[in-house]
Amino acid sequence: MLKIIHWLNRHRAINILLLIAYFLAVVGLHDEVTMLAIQLRRKVSIEGYNLFFSLATLLGFTLWFFWIVRKIIRLKNYKPALVFLLPTLLLTAIFFFYGLTYSIEAIHFFQYAILAILLFPLLKSYGATIFWTTLLGVLDETYQYVILTPNFGYFDLNDILLNLLGAGLAVVTIYLATGEGTPSLSRKIHLRVTLIFIFSLAIFYAFAWYTDLIHWYPASSGEPARWFTISRTPPETTFWTQAYKGKYFHIVRPWEGVGLMALLFTYYFILDLWKPHRHRS
Repeated sequence: MLKIIHWLNRHRAINILLLIAYFLAVVGLHDEVTMLAIQLRRKVSIEGYNLFFSLATLLGFTLWFFWIVRKIIRLKNYKPALVFLLPTLLLTAIFFFYGLTYSIEAIHFFQYAILAILLFPLLKSYGATIFWTTLLGVLDETYQYVILTPNFGYFDLNDILLNLLGAGLAVVTIYLATGEGTPSLSRKIHLRVTLIFIFSLAIFYAFAWYTDLIHWYPASSGEPARWFTISRTPPETTFWTQAYKGKYFHIVRPWEGVGLMALLFTYYFILDLWKPHRHRS
């Protein structure tokens, strides 16, 4: 993996083209993937459909897990594995069982892990890779919500967090497999740019909310209409939502999503401060 990262870093034009082409493919093939999934779901039971994609996900994670464990043992890099890998795996498992309606949605983990791997050689920062990969995920979800599914009830923060965790698995894998550290200058620049971007976005949203330009949920009865409402339906009144018979999941609320993203951005930026542990691939 170290050779791949260095090769992409030396061939930045190719890296950028691969990144753009891959992201456009992820965004542009939503309809095709959705139609194939619907056709398969119609041919088998929901239980069989979920079982198939659960087993496929488990197989992918198992192969990756044994590979990364070998890398950890070879490097004797146990501490960062405990600090970063295990919590990321735990959160991934929680979202897999309690944040998905169908198990096929686990494809988000793999899609955005690959996107993060392509983005890392350009940024040379674990935290910045997480942040900008997540932002690309927000653009992807916005496109789906506004263009592809104009009748969908709510802006899907669940999917955005799935994307973030997929990127998290990728950057932790890169560190554990390569031992690459973050250059001091790169760390400082990316941290400042990220903070300025988040702060500017927070000021804009606060202003828009205060002036009733933008709110997350529709106005209640008697309230003035808003210029733009992010979610088309009011918030769920219960913690669990029934997707279909036997399947309950939690729809992430705005304060939960923003709070968790802030914590995870901070968490993965800490990896930039971790001592490099290089080895020969």
